Amino acid sequence: MPNKENVRTYYTRHKDLVVFRKVMRRARTTGSVPTLRTVCAYDIPVQAVLVAFADWAAHTENNELIRRQKRKLDALRVSVSAVRPLPRTSEPTPEERRALVYLRRITG
Repeated sequence: MPNKENVRTYYTRHKDLVVFRKVMRRARTTGSVPTLRTVCAYDIPVQAVLVAFADWAAHTENNELIRRQKRKLDALRVSVSAVRPLPRTSEPTPEERRALVYLRRITG
């Protein structure tokens, strides 16, 4: 049973990291968009979700599903910016800019 205790201890101590990894994995594999509550509670950067979503969209054939999930992602970005306003001088990172350009091309 010591392994079980070690695993529990790890998950307890690194809960934020574990949740972040799970959110990123789901966004990359299924295009899942986390809720505002999850993003705020675990301080998940929206740019990371955006890049993971773009990776998923690049390998998905169903354009209607991409559009639907992108609407959810856009709503999340607006909600997060209202809760956690960015400084006026911040510009999108190069990764975020590439992901946004790619998503604009896909969804037209």
